[in-house]
Amino acid sequence: MFLKRNPTSILSLDGEWKFRTDEGRRGEKIGFMHPGLKDADWPLMKIPVNWHLDQLKDYSGAVWFRKRFSKPKTKHGKATLRFNGVDYYAEVWLNGRYLGSHEGYFAPFEFEVTNLLKDENLLVVKVDSPWEKKGVWPDHKTLVKGVYSHHDCRPGSVSLKEGQKGNTGGIWNSVQLIFTSKIKIDKLLIHQKFLPDGTVAMRPQLYLRNLEPTNLEADISLEICGANFKTKHIKLKRRAKLTPGQNGLTLAHSIKKPKLWWPWDCGPQNLYSVKVKVSVNGKLSDEVKSRFGVRKLEVDREGYWHINGVRFFPKGTNIIHTQWLSEMNREKYERDLKLVKDCNINITRVHAHVEREELYDVADEMGILIWQDFALQWSYDEGDWFMKKTVPILKDMIHTFFNHPSIVVWCCHNEPPIKLKRLDKVLYRVAKKLDETRYIHLASEFKEHPYPGWYHGHFYMYAGILGGPFPTEFGAQALMNLESMKKTFKQKDLWPPNWSKWAFHDFQYEPTFHVAKIKMGKSIGEFIENSQDYQAKLLKFAIESYRRRKYNGITGIFQFMFVDCWPAITWSVVDYFRKPKKGYFTLQKVFSPLYMILTPPRDEFSQCSGFFGDFTIINDLHKEFKKAGYRWWVETPSGKIFFEKKGTINIPADSVKTVYPFVPMEVVSFPRDAEVGEWKIKGTIKHEGETIAENEETFKLFSRPKKA
Repeated sequence: MFLKRNPTSILSLDGEWKFRTDEGRRGEKIGFMHPGLKDADWPLMKIPVNWHLDQLKDYSGAVWFRKRFSKPKTKHGKATLRFNGVDYYAEVWLNGRYLGSHEGYFAPFEFEVTNLLKDENLLVVKVDSPWEKKGVWPDHKTLVKGVYSHHDCRPGSVSLKEGQKGNTGGIWNSVQLIFTSKIKIDKLLIHQKFLPDGTVAMRPQLYLRNLEPTNLEADISLEICGANFKTKHIKLKRRAKLTPGQNGLTLAHSIKKPKLWWPWDCGPQNLYSVKVKVSVNGKLSDEVKSRFGVRKLEVDREGYWHINGVRFFPKGTNIIHTQWLSEMNREKYERDLKLVKDCNINITRVHAHVEREELYDVADEMGILIWQDFALQWSYDEGDWFMKKTVPILKDMIHTFFNHPSIVVWCCHNEPPIKLKRLDKVLYRVAKKLDETRYIHLASEFKEHPYPGWYHGHFYMYAGILGGPFPTEFGAQALMNLESMKKTFKQKDLWPPNWSKWAFHDFQYEPTFHVAKIKMGKSIGEFIENSQDYQAKLLKFAIESYRRRKYNGITGIFQFMFVDCWPAITWSVVDYFRKPKKGYFTLQKVFSPLYMILTPPRDEFSQCSGFFGDFTIINDLHKEFKKAGYRWWVETPSGKIFFEKKGTINIPADSVKTVYPFVPMEVVSFPRDAEVGEWKIKGTIKHEGETIAENEETFKLFSRPKKA
């Protein structure tokens, strides 16, 4: 878990470390962990970093790291060595003494090292991020890394030969020595339960580590106040006897009228600050700070989502911010989530992986809901041994990020095969037991991921609301903008396309040309235009189809994918260089909180044909608009108004309202001499003199033979 401490109690071990690869895995025989080993010729790597981004591009396997440091002068008598993120297997030695090992990539881990510290010290870490052998990878994987070891948006895509390129191994997050006195605070989990009268019962759960070999009496104080609003301070105190090692302790308090945390489109993002102090014999032993939000998330029997008792419609996207976590920071997460929010998205699915702590901090502050996947993607080993090692990693995820109000879902697996249902059910039960405040999703299954118009059929099939009631993936690929394509490919590979190089960067040839039937055109510019146009059209039709059926067969949606995690050609609407594609602006438009779907849902007509006249108003706002005035009209290519309807309508809060200005089934017909060219359908809605929604669509009208 990430807790804030006084900087004076922390010694950062970040910076230059010596390293050496161990292709033959002989490092332990040679004695790479021994202080007496001569390492003057070892190169330097600046930690933290994923080694692929430094000097070990595409390296898979074991790497040894060595760091010398001096013991600082401190009034605290106990020292804990903390790693905030190592990918994937780690073994640790301090001054030649073996401390232990850790498996995983996202969770912090620690060792108590008080008695091993000297004035001058040597820290040695062996990090192993292996290439899984053919036969193990891809159908019997053993590394719990999700999309970081297997995915169709990563280097090499799903290729058996190259699908594990761009290895994510390394000491990718900071390394620290934490100094405390006899008692150290390991975790603080803020459990909360809403009572019928609106009171929230708080149960702060503390994990305290007694670093002495004997029992100790400790005084614990906990203080809660508003982090971004003013409120009275809540103070709790407790005395407890702590045995050597980790101790669990639960406090209790009720808040009668809590300030609630809301997603950005429903209300303010009220956050509470909590400070915990532990003292022994009147002397401060440790002190930490954290934040939490009070909010209640429910998914009812019909599948409708409620936040703090208010029904809402999740408008989501899938996201993998980066392939290599060391390249992200708070500023970059703020940039990405601003793009998300500006797109009218209220929830993101962190897709089959776990991100840095900074992401969840920013989401808390910006009011972006998080559907958090566990790091399982597709197939894994079926043995009980794999289940036994996977459960603790799931627990690490839930405990590490427990206090973030933005996280409202834990999902156990992405697209599992049927044979792994037993694993997913075990993970589901564990998650349910650990966290009663969030919705637990067994698995995001293939049936929730419709891809008509990309892997099969035509995108018009979305009219049948495929993947319902809650599609968690849908979309189509699109090429990057020209500037980004030039950054990614050498000119000789860009045009004409070098298909093998493009495939390594995730481009899918078959769906592009033989399902979507996208035309290449005569230049890379034309190809980009055609590709982005197709993605935008598919997203528009799919989302309009889903939103039209809001609360009537569809309870929420997640578009796939928001941003590229490396320079690639994928389903994203924003590329790796954070340049939006046309699909981004389509998403921004069709996810508008107050949106009009205008007919006709066709691109082409001919003289003497016609279309049904209706339009649908979707209101995601929790606000009613009474006696709103609407105007709906059709313009010819020369700007003449061919047809027009006006009227008033009551628009209920959080609703879908279909308007029929004609008799049902009446057709608007184009005369034989109707002007050919591009026609426009426009609509506006005004309320109390203010335009609250407007939209415009186009279609082409063609001439028709006289005898046709």
